[in-house]
Amino acid sequence: MDEIVNDPEPVVSTEVPTTPLTETVKPEPWLSIALQAEEATKKHGMKKRLAIVGFAPTRTQAPCDDPTWEVWALNDLKLPRETRHWDIHNLDNIDTDYRAGRLSNEQRKSNIPEAVLSEIGISGLNKRDTPVYMQDKFDVVKNSVKLPLKEMLATFKSRGLTGARYFTNSISYMLAYAIFEGMVVGHQWDEIHIYGVDMAVGDEYVAQRPSCEYWIGIAEGMGIKMYIPDASDLNKTAFLYAYEENAQKAYEGKMKQIQKDAMDRMNSYQQQMNELARLVHHCEAQIGTITDLTRVWSNCDTKF
Repeated sequence: MDEIVNDPEPVVSTEVPTTPLTETVKPEPWLSIALQAEEATKKHGMKKRLAIVGFAPTRTQAPCDDPTWEVWALNDLKLPRETRHWDIHNLDNIDTDYRAGRLSNEQRKSNIPEAVLSEIGISGLNKRDTPVYMQDKFDVVKNSVKLPLKEMLATFKSRGLTGARYFTNSISYMLAYAIFEGMVVGHQWDEIHIYGVDMAVGDEYVAQRPSCEYWIGIAEGMGIKMYIPDASDLNKTAFLYAYEENAQKAYEGKMKQIQKDAMDRMNSYQQQMNELARLVHHCEAQIGTITDLTRVWSNCDTKF
């Protein structure tokens, strides 16, 4: 597997071969797939439209029932229909949940039903009947395709993109590859929709969201029509900086009051729980005392 380093990379040509492909001259698998998809689009006179789908609830809005759309899913996500799949983690990371399922309930963090085990991790990826983009071509995943990351980085760097290496999550890779593929085949996507990628809360998403938004901006700058559901936090802000300061302060004040009210209720409930726990311990002590008195002083354990 190629190691990705920060040293300057040579510019890799991404020109599509203009001569007919022969048995002795074949493009890399990723390029073959790209060319086949492009040929199918031209043959049927369709718009070039892509839906990238993640795990969040808006995934149900994805056009899985429309065969004119390419649908890309990732990791262990199962959709009614997909055209390509992605898992760019290393093999140990991919198989973590699967291996956890082989342990006892005491040893593993999650109780994974046996029926589900064959659908996750490497085993699940190996059952996919679509191309599976990974860090390399792996024998354990029959349809795995090596993601051309070196070519992507070199191409983006040669065009002066300041975020040529700005990848903090799988969705960013998927977006960037879609853009790269459009550049390679000479026909960019007409539309890219992103479903099931809300990135609304949590420290992990705070770190991941900006790179997704960067590649969305690159796509829009290239004329690709982007769509993001309202429920997603991607490319969203509640208030315009500086211009809506009063509304922002009012909102922040309201949120702080709601938080304070919740904290007050929680503390009250905690005090009630502590009092109940004290009463329970008192009852337990009484039960223990009566048990001892009955056994020791009344000879109630004596068998006649």
